[in-house]
Amino acid sequence: RALDALSNYSFTPRPHVPDATVKSTAPAILMEEILPVGVSSADAAAPEEVHAKKRGRESVGKAEEEMDREDRKRLRAAKKASRRKERRAQEAEEKLASRINPGLGNPYEKKKLIETLRSSKNVVTGDKVALEAPGKSHMSSAKFFQALQEEESSRQSSGKDRSKAGSTEGAQQSKFSKKKGR
Repeated sequence: RALDALSNYSFTPRPHVPDATVKSTAPAILMEEILPVGVSSADAAAPEEVHAKKRGRESVGKAEEEMDREDRKRLRAAKKASRRKERRAQEAEEKLASRINPGLGNPYEKKKLIETLRSSKNVVTGDKVALEAPGKSHMSSAKFFQALQEEESSRQSSGKDRSKAGSTEGAQQSKFSKKKGR
């Protein structure tokens, strides 16, 4: 090399030749296996090695105490999504049934009609009609008991004369003591 450097006016060094190295993939110290001879390697495997880790809803659920805020929000959103999916499926079924069997023969149509009648404001049911009937004014409890007291006192004052003649029981009934049949 020294001769080449001196003999040539323009020196170019020789290319680098890498040295041969030997790399072993085996560990320097092999550990002895501790498992007894009667135990198989499948029994010694961890659950993560046997089963793939599941994600999402299939994963192992957490207890209520273990959940943090995001887990609770995620669970609530999943429940809402499943309810929404069920409701949409039911609505699609109702639409299909109403197309096949239109009219009130379809139970979904009856249910829908009843809901619209209940939700509309201008529909009056029978119990509301009875309350709003003419002559039957709604009164407070104080007015009711005052009228009952006046009627009872008038009955007692007129009842003294009639009690001598006969029984007043059943002959005269109070308008408040009538039983309503429902």
